[in-house]
Amino acid sequence: MIFLRIKIELLMLIRKIYLGMFVKSSNEEWLDNKAEDYGKYRKQATKTEGYLTIEKLDMEKELIVPKGYVFKTLASIAGKEYRFISTEKTIIKANEDKGKIHILAEETGSKYNVPLNSIRQSLIHIENVKNLTNEEGWLIKEGSDTELDESFRQRTLNTWAELATHSTALKYKNVAESVEGVLYVIVNDMHPRGQGTVDIVVASYNGTAGEKLLKDVENSIEDIKGVYDDVLVKSAETVGVDVNIVLYIDYNASEQGLKERAIEYVKGYFEISNKRELNTLYLSELIFYVRKNLDEEITAIKVVEPATDVKLEKDKVIILNQVNVSIERV
Repeated sequence: MIFLRIKIELLMLIRKIYLGMFVKSSNEEWLDNKAEDYGKYRKQATKTEGYLTIEKLDMEKELIVPKGYVFKTLASIAGKEYRFISTEKTIIKANEDKGKIHILAEETGSKYNVPLNSIRQSLIHIENVKNLTNEEGWLIKEGSDTELDESFRQRTLNTWAELATHSTALKYKNVAESVEGVLYVIVNDMHPRGQGTVDIVVASYNGTAGEKLLKDVENSIEDIKGVYDDVLVKSAETVGVDVNIVLYIDYNASEQGLKERAIEYVKGYFEISNKRELNTLYLSELIFYVRKNLDEEITAIKVVEPATDVKLEKDKVIILNQVNVSIERV
């Protein structure tokens, strides 16, 4: 039995080594090592960067917010909160009613791309503050997660496209997707704005791409851009949908906390990543995702809104607007 166990372990090791020798079959650290042969490296997670708007109580007084002050979001239903740190000293002069504080996420990750008006509290008391929040357009650069194996593998395999003498759609795509913070890129080289024009649509981990990320993409393609190419780098568009679902439970089952957890799972399904098609919403997938987490507590799920599957153009990203969960007993 000892001999057979050693044989099994050796066979498993040989299989793992063999699969790790090729980009198409390797993963994790093995993929990182193979990608280095192509001059490619996995994109690392980045921090969210933005502005926090602060409004004064008394316009006649000057307001100073030192560097290093910590601000946080209101706690979610699940008790999660995210902290941001001011990166520089901010002075709001007298006779100015409001100003902007440059903030940086405490940690890396797309989870810090929080919704509007969610950063509302300061961990250090600040005098003469009427209100503080993250208003529309507060993001400077979206936070991102560490690149997934499938995305990294495909980008590595597409390295050969970068050897093309002239700029091709795949060459533009691979170079642009190498920029940290970019989730995916769509290249339209079929003269969308006239002869010789190329549109590069950039999606981030927040859906839309901010000015800083778009500028990084523009800089990355500058050296490969064709002499006569008229290239426009623009952000993907987000389209919000409202979700209304009904949970059916047994007549004697407890519904304590069920609605709150269902809302969190619906929000989890809409998280922006390469794990799903961002321009489509299949109701069957949504039902499966929620039910697999609540399987023991519910008998069925019905999606009331939207009434049918949603499928948009490739340059669109579906995000969640409002979610409503109701419970019925059977």
